Amino acid sequence: GFYGLALQRELKFDEVRGCTHCPQTAADAEASIEMHAGTDWLPGGSETFKFTRISKSGFFTQMKALAGGPPTIVHVTNNRHGLADGVVEALAENSVIRAVVYNSCNHKCLPREWTQLCAA
Repeated sequence: GFYGLALQRELKFDEVRGCTHCPQTAADAEASIEMHAGTDWLPGGSETFKFTRISKSGFFTQMKALAGGPPTIVHVTNNRHGLADGVVEALAENSVIRAVVYNSCNHKCLPREWTQLCAA
């Protein structure tokens, strides 16, 4: 949730959307939204930062749902096994995605995933 909050605070997006399959990440994001609602970090609270939980295989569907919307920045985080299959392809196929913020939780996957993301 922190990246979304920081982007909203600095860039004043009308809307920030977050989604994850990780229960701990979801709990942290939901707590951050509640804690910062009404502050300069998140003036519109949950109306500005919309957060959903998805299945591990749901990322592709979430990226497809962005089609036709406003220019979008996507933040992805890999897990200890790397990015899930189809993530890079889903990012590359959607023309509204203008930038990707990548956070690696596994440095062993980093070179391969950077290569894939930059090529896409």
